[in-house]
Amino acid sequence: QQHAGIELLEVKAEARRQGGRVTLTVHIANRGTAPATVLYVKVNGQPYPAQLTVQPGGAATVTLEVDAGASALHVVVATARGEYPTFANIQG
Repeated sequence: QQHAGIELLEVKAEARRQGGRVTLTVHIANRGTAPATVLYVKVNGQPYPAQLTVQPGGAATVTLEVDAGASALHVVVATARGEYPTFANIQG
């Protein structure tokens, strides 16, 4: 039985540089009416596995350690139904 409903995620990201590494925190809120299955998070084109389900009205946080030479990250949260892009400026 396919779950009918609307998937709508609100995605925000923060990044902080510590030494040579960057810690990326992605906040995912499900504003839709269907559960959203997150498959991975893409950072500057590089996929990082992040298997989780966010229920309608629920929220989740994904924290990743990434390599970044740039001052900003292009972040895409990919679900089974779509992709949700955002940007994060690297602090620190």
